[in-house]
Amino acid sequence: MQRLAVALYDHGSDWVKTFVAVENGANALPFYHARLHDTTWPQTVAASQTPRVINDFSVLEDSHKQHVQALLESGYRASYTLPMCVNGYFFGFVFFNARQAGTFQGALLSELDVLGHLASLMVYNERSSVRTLLATLKSAMNLTHARDPETGNHLERMSRYARLIARVSPRPRGWMTALSSTSTCSRRCMTWARSPSPTAYCSSPAAWMTKNSASCVSMPAPACS
Repeated sequence: MQRLAVALYDHGSDWVKTFVAVENGANALPFYHARLHDTTWPQTVAASQTPRVINDFSVLEDSHKQHVQALLESGYRASYTLPMCVNGYFFGFVFFNARQAGTFQGALLSELDVLGHLASLMVYNERSSVRTLLATLKSAMNLTHARDPETGNHLERMSRYARLIARVSPRPRGWMTALSSTSTCSRRCMTWARSPSPTAYCSSPAAWMTKNSASCVSMPAPACS
């Protein structure tokens, strides 16, 4: 077995999104997401809430689904899909993939069942904390809406715009590093602006940036008033 991935399901939007993936080599499905009703075997697994084994991907060679083609192009030839359920509540999948056909059978399936259920519990507990935070934020947004309906509607619109922009924006290699560097630079600029005597740096703000963060040398120098 060369790949393990966990995908979460959002009941409200019908989206299945990769939560984590570990495999030998490059990730076959980076940033993968799809609507459940557009998938092949995951839709069947979700409806029945029972695992499914495909020990020979040759039966899927004519499929035009993105996840199927990506797995085939990465050399995978077998799959074991386990639904993540707690008390009958379905919330995602655990995928096991192998590059050799006929891998998933016998004692290996029993071992993977244990690993899959452990992964399900870990993810469920993690999501519980996130859901608590989201519920708190939702309550705060509802309070804002009650005080000022237009402000509340604006927050809702902006959250949806942010999701759409994130979905259509290109993600060049190293984009997370770039975002992190930008955030770091922004924090340092704010620290500079809040310093007791910012005018002390006005003679050469660019030199201040260079001295304090080599990663910020290409950024515009802080404006001095």
